[in-house]
Amino acid sequence: MKVLLAEDNDINREIVEELLRMHHMLVDSVENGQLAREDARTISIIALTANAFTSDVSKAHSAGMNDHLAKPIEIERLLEVLQKWMGQEA
Repeated sequence: MKVLLAEDNDINREIVEELLRMHHMLVDSVENGQLAREDARTISIIALTANAFTSDVSKAHSAGMNDHLAKPIEIERLLEVLQKWMGQEA
């Protein structure tokens, strides 16, 4: 699987990149969602954010995100959501 990761925090980006690589994923990364949109054509976008209230989930969906995951990262849930959306693109 290939993943485009958008994360504005350098340390968080490194951690998530490594977690994904440990699960045999190819990872490209950018510093923010706008850059991700510019780099991507038609891909599923998953918000991974500390903002976890219902209103935050709604805002993410309104902004064009396909799904929403709250931090801290639960790797099994992240992998489950990635598989869900990547399976739809295959």
